[in-house]
Parts: sequence; structure tokens; C-alpha cells
Amino acid sequence: MAGQDNYFRYRALDTAGQMREGTLAAADERQALDALTAPRLHPAEIHEGEPTARPRRWFRRPLTARQITGWTGQLATLVKAGVHLTEALRILLEQAESEELADLILDLRRRIDAGESTTKAFAAHVGVLGERYLAMVRAGDEGRSLGESLERLAMMRDHDEDLVDRVRNALIMPTILAVVVLVVSILLVAFVIPTIASTYVGREDTLPLPTVLLMGLSSLVVENGLFLAGALLAAVVAVGAYVRTDPGRRRSDRAVLEFPFVGPFVRLVAASRLSRMLGSLVQKGVDTREALQICRDIPGNLFFGEAIDEICTAMAKGQAFSERLKDSGLFPPLVVHMARLGDETGQLGLMLDRAADRLEKDVSATLEGSLKLIEPAMTIVLSVVVGMVMMALLLPMMDMLNNLE
Repeated sequence: MAGQDNYFRYRALDTAGQMREGTLAAADERQALDALTAPRLHPAEIHEGEPTARPRRWFRRPLTARQITGWTGQLATLVKAGVHLTEALRILLEQAESEELADLILDLRRRIDAGESTTKAFAAHVGVLGERYLAMVRAGDEGRSLGESLERLAMMRDHDEDLVDRVRNALIMPTILAVVVLVVSILLVAFVIPTIASTYVGREDTLPLPTVLLMGLSSLVVENGLFLAGALLAAVVAVGAYVRTDPGRRRSDRAVLEFPFVGPFVRLVAASRLSRMLGSLVQKGVDTREALQICRDIPGNLFFGEAIDEICTAMAKGQAFSERLKDSGLFPPLVVHMARLGDETGQLGLMLDRAADRLEKDVSATLEGSLKLIEPAMTIVLSVVVGMVMMALLLPMMDMLNNLE
């Protein structure tokens, strides 16, 4: 049984001839040796013993989002196939592609073997996995559908990473343009404009307003550049620290929901994720109010969580789920309509699942349209900035030429 496995410390040569050290779980030494030779390692030393922490290194590469997503998908496949969670973790520990991932899996298995709940074991690594990851694990653990929840989580993360890749690719050219314009603007403001300004000494009253403003900006940067850079850095650090506090997170979550274009998109994504998981739990026979409490943190926004709490309270007093959903003002009309149909037909889980299908298509369509607008919008903005700088530089020269004529 998985719970009777022993831990083995090993040292082995990989195919590149480098020595690797680690810990693996196996029933006996023979199985441990087989596990090492599968990935083409050549064991130099192996002995039974409790796993010990790897020596700390000055630099440890953090787990990438892709690594976590890939591992989550593998774990979902094993759990859905009926493999016990601790056995699934043992299998994945042998296949871990990095020391950091192996440490994560080993600690999860050790905690679960010690009797901790799945949710509590994963909660110990919320700093690496994230709040939404933990919310999905809790939903699967409490809803008795861990495999399906992990599969849905892996799909969501994979979808999110694809979106990030698409946005990143769409921003490559605008970012290059922005960097070039920024560098050129800094060089102009810090070096070129002060030289040109010296030719206008005593004639400031006759200069066009754009030129006066640009010369003032140049003087400010040259005389207080280091102070401005330090103040900007301090402001960024202060805002980051404030956002991590409860009041700061509350304000930032509210700002995100109210920000033009971004707010509607965030609501759409949150409603899609919540509808998918809630529909899945209800179809498995979980009570609607209990399912809502399980899914509370899946949207990842405080105001969605508070709205879910209010819906649960109203349902406890006999109010219909769809009616309170509409009153919250956070959910798209489609979700409210499908929830009302679900309440009336007794097929709430199925209706929410269909709503999630539609919302996911809307999310993709909205993002696709936004990406097509990003490059031309940034190009226009950068063109305006460059045009204003050039106008401020050329206007005085044109005036001088006109006076000479």
C-alpha cells in the first residue's frame, strides 16, 4: 500500500554525467532502484531513511506556471483513474522534473500520510500555488470530486497561460516601440534639450508654450533625476505593500471591477469559473448553498466572495438562488437567466454548466477583439508623444526662420 512505502535517499549520475541527490518513496530498495533507472539515472548510493531537507542553495529557481499546470494535469489524470492520492503523489515524485517540484510533492505526501486533510496539505503551499488553486482543491475535496476539480483547474490554468502568451505576443512590437521612444525621450530631455535651451536664454517669453513646458520638464529631470527615480521606486513599493493589506486588497479589487473595459472582462471571467465549478458540484448532488460556500474563493475577488456569502444567507431564509444572484449586480444577465431556469426546472447544475460554456466563448471573443486593438492603440499613443516632442523642438526654429525672412 502507498501508506506503507519507505523513503530512500539516493545519489545518482544523470545522462550528462552530473551527480544528483534526492529522496523517493518506494516499497523496497529494489523498487527504488527501478524508479531511478527509469529516467536513465545511474545509482551511485541508495539507503533507506527519513527524507531530509535538501541543502539550501543561494539561488533556487521558483516553480514556473507551466510546471505547476503540467503537474496538476498529471495528478488529475491519476486521481480520476482511481489511484489513491498518496499513491499518485508517489508516482509523480519519481517523475519530478526539478528539485523544487520534488520538494513540493514530497511535502504534500508527507503531510497527507501524517493525517492532514488534502485541503490543509495544499494550503501549506498557497504561496507557491496561489489562492485560486487552493480554492479549487478545497472545492474538490469537500465536494468529493478532487480528480474532476484538479482537471478543471489544470484546464483553467492552461487557458489562462495561453491568454497570457497571446497578450505577450501581441505586445512585443508595441513594447519595443515604447522602449525605443522612452529611451530617445530620456536622451532628448536629459542631454539634447538642455543644449538647445541654452540658445534661448533671455528669450523665454517669446517661446511657444509646448517648448516652455518641455524645457521645464528637461530642467526638472536634469536637476532632480535621482530623486524622482527614488520617489517613483518608493511609491511602487508602498503601493505593492498596501495592496497586500486587507484594506488595500479591498480597494484594489473594487478598482478592478469598476475600471472601464477591464471590470466587465474580470466579471465575465469570474462568473465563468464560478458557474462551471458550481454547476459541476450541484450535478453531483451537493446542496446549492453548500456548493456556493465551497466555491466562495474561486473568483479571486473579495466582492464576489461577499456576494456569495449574502446569497447563502438569503437562501437560508428561503429566498431563491436566482433572485439573490440578480440583486448582487456582479453576475452577467445570462447567468441570472440560466439560474432562474435551473430553479424552475430543478436542473440548476445543468443550466449553470451551459452558462459556463457560453461565458467561456464570450471571454475568448472579448480577448481576441481586445488584442486586435492593442497594437494600433499603442502606436497612436506613441505617435502622439513623439509628435508633441518634435513640435516643441521645431516650433522655435520655425519662428526664428520666419523672423529672418
